[in-house]
Amino acid sequence: MYQWLRNLGSLEKLYKMQLYEDHLHALRLSDPTNVQLSGYGVFSQNDEDGILQEIFKRIGTTNKVAVEIAAGNGIESNTHLLLQTGWQCFWYEAQLQNISIINTHFQSWIQSKKLQVFERWISAETIEQTLSHDKVPKKFDLLSLDIDGQEYWLWHALKKWQPRVVVVEYNGTLGPDVAFTIPRQDTFMWDQHSMYGGASLQALTLLAKQKGYTLVGCNYTGVNAFFVRDDLAKKHFKRNNKASLFQKPFIGGYVRSGYERTVGAWEQIHA
Repeated sequence: MYQWLRNLGSLEKLYKMQLYEDHLHALRLSDPTNVQLSGYGVFSQNDEDGILQEIFKRIGTTNKVAVEIAAGNGIESNTHLLLQTGWQCFWYEAQLQNISIINTHFQSWIQSKKLQVFERWISAETIEQTLSHDKVPKKFDLLSLDIDGQEYWLWHALKKWQPRVVVVEYNGTLGPDVAFTIPRQDTFMWDQHSMYGGASLQALTLLAKQKGYTLVGCNYTGVNAFFVRDDLAKKHFKRNNKASLFQKPFIGGYVRSGYERTVGAWEQIHA
């Protein structure tokens, strides 16, 4: 029985791998320049590492500074690979347990000043004050936002800082068409099972347009969207509409209809 269960697990993995390869094959035929085709994960949760490598391969780098808000324990993060390849990273994390893990495993980078770690709860009210206090350059290469809920409002509040690339978590269960976000609530914490959290891709795309950014792709699991500053995107990325770049949520290769349905007050964003 145990071996049968092990074999079942292996067959499931093979099935998921085949789904992924079929997806990539179809994408190569329809959009051979799509950054998702370059996706892979070294330290990122999914395929974000490879997508970021491809984006910066196209647009180049300037100061190689990355800011990640909600870095977790750092071991699995969107900027860990960049840190390993010579970037300077500013990591913000609210949970003391994660800060302790970072301080244990990333000592050499912290000592060399390549990594600065801050125990902070970042909100729309505090983001600019915090970046100023911590001497984050006004212009830098990458901002990663994954705070399980208030991503729209943090980016909305960022006025003086101008990252060249922004990777931001979106709520794929809302689909590609509606422009919804949860209202601003600086103390919001996602309950980890409800679909009520974050912002739709359309809402983030409208915000990006106001700020001078272009959507260039989404990752395979339908979790993160990648935006590049307009002047750079025009030179290095094919012009695509949002609908063609939208990636529906996947969990391990399976399409999921979403988290638990709950009633919540969504705020509609208008162009």
